[in-house]
Amino acid sequence: MPNHVHLILILHPSGRDGRQVAAPTVSTIVGNMKRWVSIQTGESVWQKGFYDHIIRDEQDYLTKAQYIDNNPAAWLEKHTP
Repeated sequence: MPNHVHLILILHPSGRDGRQVAAPTVSTIVGNMKRWVSIQTGESVWQKGFYDHIIRDEQDYLTKAQYIDNNPAAWLEKHTP
């Protein structure tokens, strides 16, 4: 699966001292990750957009986690001659 990344982000809205703080947006997190990787590699390898989905319950989490676990094998099967 050399051409994309899957992430499950868990955002905790509480600060360490218990006060509520605004959680960063998914766009901010992804943008920071892309920027950091680009600086480390010396080049940008990222597409402009990304797909996001809010996981709302345990079943949804399990479905997405299984997709992520199975994706490398599915990608190889699809792209191996």
